[in-house]
Amino acid sequence: MMEFCRPKQLDEALTLLAQKKNCKVIAGGTDIMIALNEKTIRPDCILDISGIESLGQIYENEGILHIGAAACFSQIQNNALVKKFNPALCSAVAEIGAVQIRNVATIGGNVANAAAAADSTPPLLSVDAQALIASSEGRRTVPVSEIAIGINKNSLRENELILEFLLPYKPGYAMIFEKIGRRKALAISRINLAVSAKIQNGLIADMAVAVGAVGQSPYRVAEVEKFLMDKKLEPDVIEGAAELMDKVTAKNLAGRSTTPYKRKIAYAVLKRALQRITNGEGVCSIK
Repeated sequence: MMEFCRPKQLDEALTLLAQKKNCKVIAGGTDIMIALNEKTIRPDCILDISGIESLGQIYENEGILHIGAAACFSQIQNNALVKKFNPALCSAVAEIGAVQIRNVATIGGNVANAAAAADSTPPLLSVDAQALIASSEGRRTVPVSEIAIGINKNSLRENELILEFLLPYKPGYAMIFEKIGRRKALAISRINLAVSAKIQNGLIADMAVAVGAVGQSPYRVAEVEKFLMDKKLEPDVIEGAAELMDKVTAKNLAGRSTTPYKRKIAYAVLKRALQRITNGEGVCSIK
C-alpha cells in the first residue's frame, strides 16, 4: 500500500525524504496525479510539501527575488514583485492551464517535472535563475539550466527537493514571453520562448533567448544571442535573427517529423518577441 506523508516543517520533510525509498514529492500534484492515474509511476510513498509555509513565499532580499518552489502559478502571476522584476515569468504562468490548475500547480513542480514544454522554465533561463536545493545532508545552489536533463528527467538526487528559485534584478531590461499552442487557451506549448534584453544607447548590450518544446529540454539559444549583440533592433536585424532561429531549430530537431512546423513557429515567435521589445513592452521597473 502506498504511504502518504504531509509534513508541516521543512526539516521533517527532508528527514522523511532521506528515510523513504521510491518516494515522490508533490505540492500541487497536477502532474503526478495524472501519472498515478495512468499508472506510469508506482511510488511507495507520496510526500506532500504543500503544508510547509516557507516553501510558498515570494520575497526580495539584497537584490535577489526569491520564489518558493511551492508558490502556485496564480500567486506568481499576481505578485507585485514578480510583475516588476520578471514580467515574462508573469506572462508565462498566466498561460498555464485553467485558473483551477494555476491555483494549485507550482513552479517547483513545473521545473522538476522537466517537461520539454514547461512554460515557466524559459523565463527563468533567460535571467540565469538559480535553484536552491536541499536534503538532510545540506543545501546547494545550481543554475536552473542544470535541472532538466531529458524529457521528464531531472538532476535531483532521491533525497533532494527544490526550496526556491533565485532571480537577479535586471532594471531596465525588456522581458518578453511568447507561446504557440494548438489553441488559444488550455494548450500545451508547441513552442515557448522568453527573451531578456538590455538596450543601451540604441544597441543591444545584453541578450538572452530561451526556448522550450524544441528539443528534449528548454535551452538558451546562444547562436541568436551572439548574432544580436551590439546591434540595433531594426527590421533587417530582427529578420536575420528570426532566420537564424529557423536554422538552429532545424539543426536541434535533427529531422524529426515536426521539424518543418517547428522551424516556422520558432521563426515567428522570435520575430514577434523582438518586435515587441522595439515597441517598449515588458520593461522591468524597479523602485
